[in-house]
Amino acid sequence: MASDGSNQLKVHFKCPQCREKYQCSTYPSELIVHSVLLLREASTLEPSLMVADSGLNATILNRRNLFLKSVSMEHLQDATRRLDVYMREIGKETTFPPLDWDLWRPLIAETSEGLSLPAALSSSPVQHEYIKQWNDPTLFYGLDELMTCDEQEFVTHLMVQGKPELLAQGAHILHGILDMTTISTTQPSFNTCAGSVPRAQPIDPTVLQRVRKLYPLPPRMPRCVRMPRYDLSGRTKPLKFEKDDKLSLLQVRGPAGQLGLRKGDIVTHINGENVTNLDEFEAALKQNSDTDDSFWLVVNCDEEIAKALQGRYQKMTREKVHFRKHG
Repeated sequence: MASDGSNQLKVHFKCPQCREKYQCSTYPSELIVHSVLLLREASTLEPSLMVADSGLNATILNRRNLFLKSVSMEHLQDATRRLDVYMREIGKETTFPPLDWDLWRPLIAETSEGLSLPAALSSSPVQHEYIKQWNDPTLFYGLDELMTCDEQEFVTHLMVQGKPELLAQGAHILHGILDMTTISTTQPSFNTCAGSVPRAQPIDPTVLQRVRKLYPLPPRMPRCVRMPRYDLSGRTKPLKFEKDDKLSLLQVRGPAGQLGLRKGDIVTHINGENVTNLDEFEAALKQNSDTDDSFWLVVNCDEEIAKALQGRYQKMTREKVHFRKHG
């Protein structure tokens, strides 16, 4: 018996009696099971399509990104059609809510050509890429004890690929984890990890200190903050920039300093958009200024820092650095 779990739609194909009772004349049972699993995953992930990356924990974000890269409109529409035919044949109603095609269409390929579904969702065994590597807790600003194993693994992956955009995504995730420790809410959130997801074991502090000494981090580390919006024409601004082509901070005042920004930091992203000069910074800041009283600001996610973190990680990998668990 294969079951879709919480949606309570069961497809029987092992037991001869059940197979005879729920036989589908149009499609083989294995293909119906595949359709059930595929649509269940799509239904589970659909609410996350309306949430910014910074609002998702690493587990959901990784799961969503892998799904979006491997599935197509053709996959989902074929699965929907097969399941509709099957349910009509056995005289039952499907419990799956219909997918919002307008949400999915801009995010996934139109056809399945060249795509391979993850093995768990495929009707036949296929190979698919999965991120698996050792974690570097020295990258997490002391948040390692608050992170799940999946979060540590995914954030490490983002921060050591040598790509500024992935570095910015990692900074957003770390900000979300920090938010979870300081803000309590009764509203359901994708940042909330299921109780069955194990937290990573803490690392011996002396080991972390020794690793940071032997493999020093760049002086400018990526950081994401939620800044109160301010008047660009005002006399006193929380951020003052050097007079150069980079958005290098010359002076940090008030809330900007309290959020951890420092002189010498380089602003690289505003609300998820890459900015490289003052004109781009101000243009990005003016967007949605009438509706939002704050904005996302990311610093130090530039090519120099991305390559430095990548080189550091590669050196640590070659020299087989080992993090001993604490306790």
